[in-house]
Amino acid sequence: LYPLLYPPEQGVEQIICCWLSGWSGCVGKKGGKNMNLFANVVGISGEEIPENIIGKRLAVSKKFARKPIQHDILADALIQAGLEQFVPKKPSAVDIFRRACQDISKGYIQDNSNEKKYKLNVILVDESGDPVIRTVQITEVDKQEKESTDGIVIAELKFHREEKHFLINYKDTHYRFPWFAVQKIEEARGKYYELRDTVSDSQLSNILSRILLTLGTPVREIPSLWTVPAVESRLEQLQRLVSFMDTYNRYEEIFFYDVLPIVRAEDVAKKVKTDAIHYALESFNRKFEEIQRAVALAKNPSDVGERNIRSLETETEEIMTLIREYETVLGEAMDEVRQARNIVLARAREFVNSPQKQAEYREKAGRVMRTKNQERPANIEGAEIPAGTPKRVLRA
Repeated sequence: LYPLLYPPEQGVEQIICCWLSGWSGCVGKKGGKNMNLFANVVGISGEEIPENIIGKRLAVSKKFARKPIQHDILADALIQAGLEQFVPKKPSAVDIFRRACQDISKGYIQDNSNEKKYKLNVILVDESGDPVIRTVQITEVDKQEKESTDGIVIAELKFHREEKHFLINYKDTHYRFPWFAVQKIEEARGKYYELRDTVSDSQLSNILSRILLTLGTPVREIPSLWTVPAVESRLEQLQRLVSFMDTYNRYEEIFFYDVLPIVRAEDVAKKVKTDAIHYALESFNRKFEEIQRAVALAKNPSDVGERNIRSLETETEEIMTLIREYETVLGEAMDEVRQARNIVLARAREFVNSPQKQAEYREKAGRVMRTKNQERPANIEGAEIPAGTPKRVLRA
């Protein structure tokens, strides 16, 4: 990873030893690890930030939301805090219908009275029309007879886009399907009406992550611990995040956080600097790898490459803005990051303009996939089947 940005001919190994030596508290030489994340971090009273404060340390966590995350409640909390740019779009009713139907086919249903188990499968019939149509099939597995049935359609699920109604049409069939199959289907309909106008827990987690990226840098790549440089715009954004979490916690307490000032001290400043450099270089490498994958697998590498180069220039400049703020706060230059940005931009342009390098990337990716496939168990075709192994029998 690191030779990508710092090949031997560049002559800049000093930052690498800091990564390899863990948290040494210095840049350019190895040292012992300091496991105290809050060393030289103390609480102070008052709103004014003294000159000896170089930033703030945010510890934040989020637990799984038990209540439905209502879109309107989330949007109001974000807007009140001044974070309206992070308000998610209202969920698509069709997507909610899809999410509600997913639970129907999860797992098997065991009937202990006859030692049979049942599997429900949801089949997509028409996704683009109105209504959206899916069918539910049931398969019965008889453990005693060691046989199973073909899938039998027992219900048709329809979702009308305009009316936003979830309708169920149970099929007339000679097969008498168990009551708990009906229960799972009805639960899916109930879940649709419960999930309407809601945001998923993963979406809320993603919103939190996006806000955190506007604050500063993570500490040692710990996603729950962040350093916010003592720059007015960053500290104001931190206050907006705190305000949002406080507001949402009044609906359901899922956010937990603590904010402490970081006192200026030589060893602390070095750790903050190392954090910032590490974050920037990791980001550059990750974005370069994304460009390689996108361009090498694209049908029009040139067009895709140009778009990605423009995106890379914009995103790396945003990181450089953060680095310049750290330089101002710490009073130290971070020329390693500037050199790294120049290197990654040059290598990205070289990769976009080189069909040979793109072909080498595809070949390398193909070798990796072939190696993974070789590690899988051998194909069972032609393998000897042990005596007494039950055969699958299909019956209506």
